[in-house]
Amino acid sequence: MSAIIPNKPTNTRISYAYDYNGQRIKSATITNDSVDTTYYPTQFYNTSAADGAVKHIFANNLDIATIEGSGADTQIYFNLADQLQSSNVITDATGAIVETMDYYPFGKIRLDNKTTDFAEQRKYIGQEYDEDTGLNYLNARYYNSAIARFVSQDPIALATPEKLLQDPQQLNYYSYARNNPIIGSDPTGLLVFFMPGTQLGGGRDNYTISSQLEQNIHTVFPGQEIIPVNWEGSDTTQARQQGAQNLAKAIEDKINSSNVCEPINIVDHSHGRNAVAEYTRFSDAHQINTVIDIAGPILADNPYNESKVNNHINVYSNLDPVQIFAGDQLSASGATGAAVGSVFGLPGAGVGFAAGQLLKWGEFGIAGRQDSGAKNINATQQASWSPWLTHGSLLNNSSVWTKISKEIKK
Repeated sequence: MSAIIPNKPTNTRISYAYDYNGQRIKSATITNDSVDTTYYPTQFYNTSAADGAVKHIFANNLDIATIEGSGADTQIYFNLADQLQSSNVITDATGAIVETMDYYPFGKIRLDNKTTDFAEQRKYIGQEYDEDTGLNYLNARYYNSAIARFVSQDPIALATPEKLLQDPQQLNYYSYARNNPIIGSDPTGLLVFFMPGTQLGGGRDNYTISSQLEQNIHTVFPGQEIIPVNWEGSDTTQARQQGAQNLAKAIEDKINSSNVCEPINIVDHSHGRNAVAEYTRFSDAHQINTVIDIAGPILADNPYNESKVNNHINVYSNLDPVQIFAGDQLSASGATGAAVGSVFGLPGAGVGFAAGQLLKWGEFGIAGRQDSGAKNINATQQASWSPWLTHGSLLNNSSVWTKISKEIKK
């Protein structure tokens, strides 16, 4: 993308470069023979010869501080935001106010008063404001707050336009926040839900994504909000069915709270895969842009509804014993029932086994590695070669995610 800027000196041109996911990685302002280049290694960090290094500090997806410069010249600024996460007041390390901002309903800047040379880069809804073009960079698209419209159409419309016909607010592919910016926002245009796997013994109430996993997921989905989905985690079909219900609720809650219909991506690990597969068979399941299954046991009786998934990726290792022995044909409760019932002879063992199988506690059996409906990625070389570590390594090893990223680009 490039643009001619009317309020800049004559012959000024700004060009942008993007990675394969459409995330901005470089901008260059060209005036005659002069070039000022800014690089964006991540969505939280940028550097240029003119402004030096700028790093944004986030907590719970909220921009709370900005670090400008390096070494002895480092300056720290703190961000006070409104209910839409728009930057309102910026203070320095002493608490003195250095910038005050306010906005019209659709995000056009109403005032921006500064007491120093510092200017907060992230303004409306906490996203990058491009002062040269007057556009807000919302990761998936550029937004023009002056006309309350995006400058390009919604990515989900390109993939599945028929899915938007049932919602009149989505028929305009350039509209912002369903035309209701007071309670809604569209900060990224893309969401990633993470479905964790089984927890030994179950009883999990809360799942926290590690910084390493967050970094790994952003290798493939840079700039996207990651939302963990909590479920009980027991190794039972019933628990995974409840996990699918929890996923459905998490998606609905997020869409309703942000008042937008965004493309949805899902990453899952181990039996989280089977909760997601269950969800795709719900009659009201949302269309999913990309699903990445990591070390998921492929169960013949729990297939994906592939019509609900635009891009399906399955990642596995040939050295992962957990995946292939995590089937659902047998259960620990069945084996226990057979053992207890055996005191009454063979008939008792049969009755005990049948009763235990109905409980389905601690399921096991044979499962598959590859999914016929997905693009299968063999990450044996990248994951740990230890059978005891491979299952978790597929999720947490950055080399695995680098391969996933490269394979998706092909």
